[in-house]
Order: sequence, then structure tokens, then C-alpha cells
Amino acid sequence: MQQIVVDCEGSGEFLSLGEALRSGCVATGTVITMKGGTYKENIGLHIVYEHLTIQAASSKEKVVIHTYGGILVEANHVTLSGLSVDLLSPKGHDGIQKLGGHAIHVRAGTAVVLENCSATSATGAAICIGDKVCFGEVEVTMVMCNARSSVGNAIIC
Repeated sequence: MQQIVVDCEGSGEFLSLGEALRSGCVATGTVITMKGGTYKENIGLHIVYEHLTIQAASSKEKVVIHTYGGILVEANHVTLSGLSVDLLSPKGHDGIQKLGGHAIHVRAGTAVVLENCSATSATGAAICIGDKVCFGEVEVTMVMCNARSSVGNAIIC
């Protein structure tokens, strides 16, 4: 099992989760441990590796991920643990706030565990389970999670 450490302060192999996911170093079965801190992701995070775990280094270290694109999970047996994911509200070129998008979006055909996570969205549902594009069963286990949305339902299926 491969271990990767992400630390926004520089003591890990990568400074951000997005950098780690795009690096080519992540494979099926990888465990990504994130040190406490606030991570700013300018684009969405796309998870396509099966049996992937992304976890906070400890329950005492708060890991906050600010993203404009959310986290899209399209792989089986993914675990997110101890993360706070905040989908920020981007403004278009016209200065108007854009709506839509989810902090965490779990696609159909996947099995995912969300443990001790929080998700917040200013533009859509905080957690979206399934979608209209991909058909198939979705299995999501949520343990000690919370979800908040400024514009509608916090969790949609």
C-alpha cells in the first residue's frame, strides 16, 4: 500500500490534494494523509482511483479544503475521513455569482465512505449522491458527517 503525505506548509510530498491527484504518483490502494491546514484548490478534484483513502493526519488536526469545483468521486471503495470540504461560489466574467455544483459528488456505480467529514456549498447541494448521467447503484456510508447548503437541500440523491 502506497502512502502519500500532503502538507500545505511544505513538510509533505505535495502542497495540495489536487497536486497529489494530478501527479501520477497515486494508484489503486493509495492512502493520502493530509496534515492540518487550509488547502485552496482552484479547480475541482477528480477521484478515479479505486480503494483510495484520503484522511486527516489526526482527529486533532483540522483539514479544510476550499474548492471552486468540489470533489467528484468516480471510483469504487473510496474513503474520505476527517475532511471539511467547502465549495466556494465563483463569479462569472459578468460579476454574477454562478449556481450549481456540489462540495462532494458521488457518481453512480460507486461505493464510498464519508467519515467525520463536513461539506458546505454556497452554490448547490453540499453532498450529491448519484446523477442523471451515469446509471447504476450507489452505496454511500456516512459516519458522523454534516452537510450545509446556502441555496437548497444539503444532501440530494
